[in-house]
Amino acid sequence: YRPSGQVSPCSWVSIFGQNLADSTVLATKVPLGSSLGNASTALAGAALPLDYVDNGQINAQIPCGLNANTQLDLQVVHGDVQSPTEQVVVSDSQPALFTVNQQGAGQGAIFWTTPDGYHVPADANNPVSAGNVVEIYCTGLGSVSPPVTEGTASPTPPATTTQTPVVTVGGLPAQVNFSGLTPGSVGLYQVNAVVPPGVLTGRAVPVVVTVGLQGSQAGVTIAVK
Repeated sequence: YRPSGQVSPCSWVSIFGQNLADSTVLATKVPLGSSLGNASTALAGAALPLDYVDNGQINAQIPCGLNANTQLDLQVVHGDVQSPTEQVVVSDSQPALFTVNQQGAGQGAIFWTTPDGYHVPADANNPVSAGNVVEIYCTGLGSVSPPVTEGTASPTPPATTTQTPVVTVGGLPAQVNFSGLTPGSVGLYQVNAVVPPGVLTGRAVPVVVTVGLQGSQAGVTIAVK
């Protein structure tokens, strides 16, 4: 939930305000629709796919085909009442890592597969070691190829990002094996990276994903043994 006047293609954003929807509603089917709880939102007049709304928050996906370095109007409609427009800037990327507490800091939504074949979070109960591959779940990594339509399930084989991110674990560069949209998900990016040799060990080792000049938020961590 880092405040920003910028959005990036295919990314998820949360819009906060008051009287945004009739009630709390979570989308239950894919493709996602553009109306939930008698609420909708539009960017440059184009309706956005929604996956969650309540009185004070709307989660919407930004269109995947937007051009960078443009400025667009964002507006929410609740019933027959329109909000004032807010201007947002489209950038190539706005990387942000998901976290277990859904607050954007602390243990990341970052997983690995143990030698026994268990798919587990890289947390204090299941610390990862150097040389293993972690799956980092995030948003805002920008355009993908082949193109994907917003609000729809990501394809198999997966669409990959047009820019390869730089990943650091404990401040050390990590080899990136994959960067793209997770098949079957809607707008969920995944970066597979190798935990680098010599990395700091501990319960809260920082992880950062950078695309171009944009880095993910500070304070997202994994456990390393």
